[in-house]
Amino acid sequence: MLGSKIEVMKFKKIVSFGLRSYLFWLLLVNFLFRFIYYSHNHTIQYNVDTATYYYAAQYILDGVLDAFRTPIYPIVIRLFQFINEADPLRNILIFQHIVSFASIIPFYLVCKQWFNKKYIAFFASLVYTCLPQVLSFNNAFFPESLLLSSLVFFLYLFSTYIIRPSIFNSIAVNLYIFYLVMLKPGCIFLYGILAIIWTLQWIFKNHNVFVKHVFIGFLASVFLLLGYCQINKNQNDVFAISTVSHDNNFANVILSNAYVNFSDDKLISIIDTLKKKGHFYTVYYLNNDSDKYRKRFAAFPSVYPLTSDMQEILHIPENKYGYTAKNLYKYLAEAMNSKEHLCYLLNIFVEFSFTTVLFLKGYMLYILLSIETVVIIHLFVIERKLNWMRFLVLTVAIGILLTVLVGGVNDGTRDRVLLPIAPFLVFILFDLVDILTLRKAFFKKSQTDLGNNYVAQPINLNSNINFSFWAFERAFCCNLFALEKSKKDFHYNP
Repeated sequence: MLGSKIEVMKFKKIVSFGLRSYLFWLLLVNFLFRFIYYSHNHTIQYNVDTATYYYAAQYILDGVLDAFRTPIYPIVIRLFQFINEADPLRNILIFQHIVSFASIIPFYLVCKQWFNKKYIAFFASLVYTCLPQVLSFNNAFFPESLLLSSLVFFLYLFSTYIIRPSIFNSIAVNLYIFYLVMLKPGCIFLYGILAIIWTLQWIFKNHNVFVKHVFIGFLASVFLLLGYCQINKNQNDVFAISTVSHDNNFANVILSNAYVNFSDDKLISIIDTLKKKGHFYTVYYLNNDSDKYRKRFAAFPSVYPLTSDMQEILHIPENKYGYTAKNLYKYLAEAMNSKEHLCYLLNIFVEFSFTTVLFLKGYMLYILLSIETVVIIHLFVIERKLNWMRFLVLTVAIGILLTVLVGGVNDGTRDRVLLPIAPFLVFILFDLVDILTLRKAFFKKSQTDLGNNYVAQPINLNSNINFSFWAFERAFCCNLFALEKSKKDFHYNP
């Protein structure tokens, strides 16, 4: 009898704790919202890219690399193909839904760790995890859904390293970016960002105990990447992560008219004629990849009819001029250094200002990133301090934007490839809201509690966790307005 009462009391405590938990309500609201959203949105998205991933999956477990596609998503496809050979893609959607829902937890924990107000962390997580654009790609056969969730787990892994550095975290955060690149090669810029962060931490002697393990992990990740490129070289005669950048660069060279700088007059004349049929028709025709795409479409599950873009590529003939993707590389290098191509890229950034990204216009995105940059630079110059999490989030957001605008093609897929910027934009936006909320609270307090005696108040700025522009604002204002008797009220306790 006594034991049952104790069990009841424990159960009540658990229920009471859950009802008071922001995470509980976040998961509940998300579950209900997603249930309603997917009840009214049954559209499954796929296109020619899906066929290329599916084809790569047929050989990946045999150790055969596809020059066009990195291996993580093909491995996922192949594993689910063992479960249901007739319709393997359907199970992938279920998997993407589960991983996406699970990523709510690390995103909330990261926001909770770095924002000063729990309710701001709650609303930031709610906005990101309920974005229709994010949810729609859980019903798509593209790697962007897994990439979004994987980037959120990367944020949590990096945050854990900053807050509680350990040998495991030091190595794991570096090896994880290799996984991200193998999922989507556009993530290659993460190597540059982490290299900058580790170098700055070494200069500032942050976490010096683990600096050796950080660089060991980073070098191991680099060697894994170089090893993959070498295997690709041995199998596909290309020392690269993927050849997808070739097609994108070729398309942009055609769209920018930079191909007029080719040293081959015959090739220029051919493109002049072919581009009337579209830039990608020209790319596929001159790459001479028709046979490859026929094999890819033939292997695609018959339960999914070929889309219009698949049908168009299927009917592109082989070219009779002898050009292939391999012998076009040198011409692309010539054109991409031309004035026409540079002006074309600059114009892309201008045009992007008027397009919509998630819930923001392009120019609003530029402003948001600029404000966050100013905050980071201001604090670095004044206090010689860096909030590592804020620095990572900002640089990754900028990296994704530059990768998509410079390396991608605006051919209707931009919304999809730009989608991974979502968690970083939401984090930056609510980080600024967090700063403004605290600043407003301080000025309201100062108007009621402060007198006319100006006494400086020391502020603790050593925390890497909650360090923000608010710390500087409070230090500045306390030097102007704080009373001696109010010192204890304005001590910054991270």
